[in-house]
Amino acid sequence: MQTNLASNSTPDTNDSNTTPVVNSVGDTVSTDLFNCKLTSAEFGNELCNHLEESYILPCTEHYHQKNPYVAESGYEYLSFTFELSYLGTTEHNVTLGSPESMDFLVKYDDAYEFDAFSIAGSTTGVWDTPYELKSGYTMSSISNPAFKFVPLDNTVHMFRVFVQVPNQVAENTDKPVDIIITLGNEEVVYSIR
Repeated sequence: MQTNLASNSTPDTNDSNTTPVVNSVGDTVSTDLFNCKLTSAEFGNELCNHLEESYILPCTEHYHQKNPYVAESGYEYLSFTFELSYLGTTEHNVTLGSPESMDFLVKYDDAYEFDAFSIAGSTTGVWDTPYELKSGYTMSSISNPAFKFVPLDNTVHMFRVFVQVPNQVAENTDKPVDIIITLGNEEVVYSIR
């Protein structure tokens, strides 16, 4: 269930991995180092900005706040949450933007690509505990956070990411939308529509 979106310059007709495997919300995908599971993906014009259970999820009647993050005019946010469990045998540090990167991309209509705005992380499902702050899991520019993974640690690391996209990405429900999560040099593709 691993995917690689890079294409070879010389096609190999015997290679069964030329078409990326596309997964759905709730699927767990194994790479060399991680089990990855996308748990939710939602569009919204406003995202909650308090460090609690609803952090950077779309505001609703249940999750309404006075000072939400508001998308620019003509845009909406796509907020998604995923979990990582570490499978590696040595300590592994991931710095966003490094060769061992963790990166995120939203692809619309198999053509248009949008980069992530921001990321938050948690190991408890609560985004404001001292543990997250000491671990460096804070809301930050996408180029700054570093994450540490330890072998034989059963901790499930939860990440929440949001991407600003034009309104038509949310509204044109007949067009596909994929979330591409890069873990090291492997890509995992989730189709949310």
